[in-house]
Amino acid sequence: MMASIMGLPMAAVPQAGRRQSRDKKKAPWTAEEDAELRRWVRATYGDAVEASVVEWSSAASVFPNRSTKQIRERSVRCFMYF
Repeated sequence: MMASIMGLPMAAVPQAGRRQSRDKKKAPWTAEEDAELRRWVRATYGDAVEASVVEWSSAASVFPNRSTKQIRERSVRCFMYF
């Protein structure tokens, strides 16, 4: 007999403490995404900004297929103008 929760097989129930994927990309960033991210940061915060003051969750509206963490990490690791 297979274990279930609320009639769903255990494999279909998300693990506690883990959010389900929201269909975010796991693919490499494209040149277009990089350019758009640079434009967004400069338009929103100017050229001389520290990564700690950027509200990365705001960028998520520009990149609906990327998580806030992906956006922040891409910016900090690849664009050293912060």
